[in-house]
Amino acid sequence: FSIGTRFEVEFQSNPSNEVSQEDKNGVGDNNFKRRHFDIFVNSKRFGKLSLGHGDTASNNTAELDLSGTDVVGYSSIADMAGGQFFFDNDTDDLSDTTIGDVFNNFDGLSRDDRLRYDTPNFYGFVASGSVVSGDAADVALRYSAKLGNFKLAAAAAYSDPASNSDSVDDTIDGSISALHSSGFNLTIAAGTQDYKDSGRDDGTFYYGKFGYQRKFFSLGTTAMSVDYSRNEDVDQDGDEADTVGFQFVQNIDQWATEYFLGYRYHSLDRDNTDFDDINAVMTGLRVKF
Repeated sequence: FSIGTRFEVEFQSNPSNEVSQEDKNGVGDNNFKRRHFDIFVNSKRFGKLSLGHGDTASNNTAELDLSGTDVVGYSSIADMAGGQFFFDNDTDDLSDTTIGDVFNNFDGLSRDDRLRYDTPNFYGFVASGSVVSGDAADVALRYSAKLGNFKLAAAAAYSDPASNSDSVDDTIDGSISALHSSGFNLTIAAGTQDYKDSGRDDGTFYYGKFGYQRKFFSLGTTAMSVDYSRNEDVDQDGDEADTVGFQFVQNIDQWATEYFLGYRYHSLDRDNTDFDDINAVMTGLRVKF
């Protein structure tokens, strides 16, 4: 047996998913936020029991990605420029609909105060379940393995937020990602969400990414990818939101740093509404230490 803790906080200044045309600076509360305050007991034979604030069983099940470019683009589309408002040509003004309103990868119950159990690894499979205050609960199944020239990761989850959500009844999501020894890789994710409002259509999302990574330079591995996602009926019935993106990441091994560059094009088709498309570019550095 082993016992451990995980304490993790974040500080964001002008987070890219909240900055908008109306709030260009000073966005966010400029304070530390909790991510993980967790204690766990782990055993190869009996599995892992976790208690505290951390990942629920379903968290990240829609986000498995072996492309090497997920630092700048992955199935959670709204993480990049999610606060930007669509421009409504009918009113000649900004609408009240943002990128984050219409794009959602339904990634389970996120992080919360929960009790979680993970089974031991059985031929690459791990089953998980967690319960959250308010009767919310979820279950998930994960698989990871190296099969010949392929590295494979997959996950699927069912989550029920119960009384913790006024709008969502339950969610099913999953993702699978495969990386070949040649450097080519493919990632697919999908999910559906059942809403509590009677007569409301279920929200759905589909996501696909094709990428390639190779060590062209002595600096480190270079990774490139293109992706596409469609989200339907997420904000309201009849919505069809599409996005196409390009991602580039250059690893600088000596400095434990990744330089990233991403571009994304968003469009929203809504009944009786004419929205302008949105183009977004993001670049930066991530240092791990």
